[in-house]
This record gives sequence, C-alpha cells and structure tokens, in this order.
Amino acid sequence: MIAFLCAAAAAAGFFDAIAGGGGLIQLPALLIGLQDKSVVNVLGTNKFAAVFGTINAANRYRKQVKIDKKDRKSTRLNSSHRCISYAVF
Repeated sequence: MIAFLCAAAAAAGFFDAIAGGGGLIQLPALLIGLQDKSVVNVLGTNKFAAVFGTINAANRYRKQVKIDKKDRKSTRLNSSHRCISYAVF
C-alpha cells in the first residue's frame, strides 16, 4: 500500500508541476489507501501536502526571479489589504 501511495504522490507532483491539479490524483489515492482513517484525517493529509508543495514552488520562483524592492513593497501592501478586506467582508 505504501508503494501505491508513493507512486500516486509522485504522479500527482509531476502533473501538478506541469499543469496543476495534482490533488485530483492524490486525494482519491489517499482515500483508497487510507480507508481505515477518517475522511477528515485524509483531507488534512492532502491539504498538508498541497500547502508544502505550494510553499516549495513559491520559494523556488522567488529565488529565480528578481523583483525590484519598490515593487515588492507595493505588492505586499496590496495583498495584505486584500486579505484583510476579504476576511472582514
């Protein structure tokens, strides 16, 4: 079963890196492979993998693309403003 889950995770990572949507492969594999676990735990495991992959991709992108400091400050302020406004409204 571990080999099946590892193969599914590798396939999901491959497709997610190319076109996105790796969770469409990983989530059903987790539901099949972890039938003895609750659905909440399986969804949490899937979300943890997705967040970790997104953070990794963002860090790699940040290292490859140089952004001007002035642009970075305005982008940070704009994104913070949007997050707060979406949370409130």
